[in-house]
Amino acid sequence: MLFSKPISDIRFEDVEEFCKRFHENTRVEYKSTFNDDVKRKLPKVLSSFANSNGGILIVGINAPAGMPQEPFEGIAFTEREPGLTVQSICRDNIFPEIALYTSFVSSRVPDKAFLVLQVNESPKAPHAIENSTQVYVRTEGSTERTSLADITLIERMLLRRREVLGRWEEFYAESERLAKAVGFALGAPRFELRIGPRYPTEIIIPREKVSEFLGEHTRRYNLGFLQQEVLRHPAGAFLTRHEGSVRYLNIGEIGTVHYLEPLELRQETKESTPVTNLWWITTPILRAISLVADLMGYPTSPVITFAGNKWKNGSHGEIP
Repeated sequence: MLFSKPISDIRFEDVEEFCKRFHENTRVEYKSTFNDDVKRKLPKVLSSFANSNGGILIVGINAPAGMPQEPFEGIAFTEREPGLTVQSICRDNIFPEIALYTSFVSSRVPDKAFLVLQVNESPKAPHAIENSTQVYVRTEGSTERTSLADITLIERMLLRRREVLGRWEEFYAESERLAKAVGFALGAPRFELRIGPRYPTEIIIPREKVSEFLGEHTRRYNLGFLQQEVLRHPAGAFLTRHEGSVRYLNIGEIGTVHYLEPLELRQETKESTPVTNLWWITTPILRAISLVADLMGYPTSPVITFAGNKWKNGSHGEIP
């Protein structure tokens, strides 16, 4: 980390110390104004951070030849919320959209401030600008810190993106194997819901915490899984059987949620086409969205893990 704390927590002293430590390089850039010319350059600079190793851009710092020059006083911003202005610019001009973190830091000089922008190395790279025709990366050792990426580098970024997307597919393939192992008919018509980060890059919740998370009675009840009907796997998956129907839920370490429920097809007559009413899917969708919101705020400290590899049926022992 270039800053020793989240940029949402930084103050004037942190900006001052940062400017004394870092001149412009592949991960740092400064702008002395926030005029139209700077705004036009933002997509190129910020996308180049995302395509490279990430970086910090601070607006309000005079840095001739890339060297921050004291005193660090900041500038007067005409926009009420310049961070939102930058987010809007990036959303409209960078494809796919980057993850951008902003902080508006007051100066010691009245009515002046700094705008700090942070972009991390992106698993969604390459990020392109100018109608997806230009891909920029960071360059060391020149006055121009950005340059067009060559085809080899673009291919390398695309390979990295495919590797990240592979984690998504790996989880759902594993989850389907678990569902099939306990009797969910994957070959029959079914309602399937998948929710999670499209580009998963880190563990959201360790596997042992998934089991604890899904094992909490109130949460399970809110999801519609009643205690006497539930089978639970040590890895964290749920299965419920009720009056001949089977429902299945699983959560992966990368924050992915997988829900399966059979679709009941009915024929009015022998000659009519089988149909199903889809109004009922609203409930599981809303329940799953609520579950994901709950998951994002769940503590992930280590807990005692489960042993073995068997399904558990509430308090009724283990099912091989």
